[in-house]
Amino acid sequence: MSKRVLLGKKGSTYGLFISKPGVDVTSANTDQLVFDSTAAGYGQAIFKETITLSRGTSQTRTFSSQNIPNPTIIILGEQFVEVSNVTATQATFLVPNFYSAMTAAYSTTAIFTRGSTKQTPASTTITYLVIRGHT
Repeated sequence: MSKRVLLGKKGSTYGLFISKPGVDVTSANTDQLVFDSTAAGYGQAIFKETITLSRGTSQTRTFSSQNIPNPTIIILGEQFVEVSNVTATQATFLVPNFYSAMTAAYSTTAIFTRGSTKQTPASTTITYLVIRGHT
């Protein structure tokens, strides 16, 4: 059984460290840690921005000049914005032309499908957060 939790000194740094299953925390490198209290911005929102999107037009936004490990994008208040092409520094946002609709038969791949019942607003203002994290 490996040691996975360390509260104290690791190398020359003090903090709380938790390693992935099967990895000894005392010898784990950064990619083998699931939590490192000394990592800048870990587990915190590291970027917040409010943008206005036009219907049917995608917009790629850069949220960092440095690579962010496993960024998570959270859209606040608007559930019909699509997020794609997420990299370590940017993401693409899109308000589709029509609101999504629930499917009649729930499949294992999607609950929502694009519908043609109601058009989305000509422009939508959203606020999104970027959170740094490990998988």
